[in-house]
Amino acid sequence: MAALGAASLPLHASAAPAKWRIEGTRGAEIKVPGGWKTNDFGCLMSDAPSVVRSSGPELACYTPESPRKELAILDYEESQPEGVRLTGTPAEVTVSGRKGSRLEERLPDGRYAGYVKVPSAALVLTVRTLSRSRTTRILDTLRFVRTDANGCPSDSRRAPQRPGGVKGSTLAPVSPVSVSVCHYGGGMFDDDRKAVKKHGLPIDASYRLSGAEARRLASALNKARRGGNKDVPASQCSGGAAPYPDVVLRFKDRSGRRSTLFVTFQSCKKRGIDNGARKGRITEKLLDKIMDPLHVGYGYSRL
Repeated sequence: MAALGAASLPLHASAAPAKWRIEGTRGAEIKVPGGWKTNDFGCLMSDAPSVVRSSGPELACYTPESPRKELAILDYEESQPEGVRLTGTPAEVTVSGRKGSRLEERLPDGRYAGYVKVPSAALVLTVRTLSRSRTTRILDTLRFVRTDANGCPSDSRRAPQRPGGVKGSTLAPVSPVSVSVCHYGGGMFDDDRKAVKKHGLPIDASYRLSGAEARRLASALNKARRGGNKDVPASQCSGGAAPYPDVVLRFKDRSGRRSTLFVTFQSCKKRGIDNGARKGRITEKLLDKIMDPLHVGYGYSRL
C-alpha cells in the first residue's frame, strides 16, 4: 500500500457514565477513565494512561514501559512483558455467559495488575494501573455485546449486507442527527468470501457522531466526486476486492429513518463509497475524516 494512516483524534460520543467512557473491540466492551488516551502503547508510547484496542500496524521499535504507565488492553492474548508477568493461580469466572479466568496481583514496580481471559472469544483484557480499586473496577466492566455502545453490530454477519436508504440525489443524508462509524477492516482482499460470510468479521473499532458533527461528515461525503476509485494496477496489488467493506456508516435522520453507506479502500478493486444507488470517490483527506477518530492503523493506495 502507498500510505499508512494512524489516528490521533479523541473518540466522540460515549454511552458511559460521566468521567468514564466505553471502549471496545470484537464484541467486547470495557469502561475506562474518560481522560485516558487510546492506543498510546508500544513504539514511541508516552507515560500517559491509555486504553489499547485494535491498534493495527506499529513501527518497528522498542519503547520501555514506564512503571507509572496505566493500561487497559483488549487483545487476542495477554500483554505481559517481562517484569510485569503475573504468576498466581487464576480464578474461574463467567463474563456475559462465557467461561473465563481472572487474576489480580501487585507488581514489583508497585502497580496493580490483572487479567480476564475468555478463550471462547479469543480475547484477553489486561490491566495495569496505580490503584488497586481502579484495576478491579476496569476488570469488572468487561462484557460482551451484540451491538456496541456506538450502535455498531459486533459482527459483520449482523451488520447490513448491502448499502441503501438514502433519499434524493446525494451520496449521504443531508441532515442526519447521528452517524455510527463501524470499522470491520474489510478482511484481506484474498480472503475466502464464503468463509467471511459464514464466520463474519468482528467489529474492530467504532465511534458515533451526532448533531453538527454528523452533518459535517455527511457534507464532506456529499462533496466526493461521483464514481468509485480506480482499481489499483496489478503491478502494485495482487489481489481483488475485499469480501466486506472496511467501514459501514449508519446514518439516522430526525424521523428515525436509517440509511447505510459502505466505504472500501484497502483492497485492490471496487474501492470507494457506495450508498446502494450512487458511488463516490474516496480521497486521503476524506478518509482521514472518517478514520482518525477510530485510532486504528490502515492502508490506502492513491493509485
